[in-house]
Amino acid sequence: IDQYDRDKYLLPLITNFKKDKYLKSLSVLDFDGRIIYKTEKHPPNFSNSQELRLSLELAQTVNYFKTIENEIVFIVPIKYYATTQGAIIATYNMRKIIERYNDYAQFIYTKFFKNSLEYYSKNYERDKNYYRYNHSDTKNNTILHNLSITLEIGILESVYLQPLQKLTLVLFFSGLLIFVIGALSAYYLATAITHPILVLFDKVNPI
Repeated sequence: IDQYDRDKYLLPLITNFKKDKYLKSLSVLDFDGRIIYKTEKHPPNFSNSQELRLSLELAQTVNYFKTIENEIVFIVPIKYYATTQGAIIATYNMRKIIERYNDYAQFIYTKFFKNSLEYYSKNYERDKNYYRYNHSDTKNNTILHNLSITLEIGILESVYLQPLQKLTLVLFFSGLLIFVIGALSAYYLATAITHPILVLFDKVNPI
């Protein structure tokens, strides 16, 4: 779009899009990789980006992870009829996204692995015991699959076993109560049977 429309419409659209999304930066580029619009004063140079070339040539969305910066980048081609006119590059702060949705930070940790190497860890403590769950998405066209990321989540062993421990106590006391009731029932039943016999015995065999 021309400069006037760009200033009039693009900024409100991007401002609305960025809300509550932890979007670190967003750039709009033409087909040659030149920046048309940017939210950062000094954005990266995308002209030599292999991921951008791949996205523009194949007209497909490309995403990748920047390990050092802890950022996830999405490159979305801009299509006009059957041709690709440019691309939108959105960079998100991965750490903030994870921390926002980790509501159980006191007893749950989160780890991400890429090519068997750990590049993110939150709330993990080496001296504590956890029950772990690993998730590696094998479906095509998913973020975890495309980035070759394995997610590991662990919950404290004490928290994990707490419901089982409560159930064990309930079963124990229930079993104890049943045993006591059974013992008392057996005692009174035995007394009800033996008492008439003893009375008859005493009458037959007086002292």
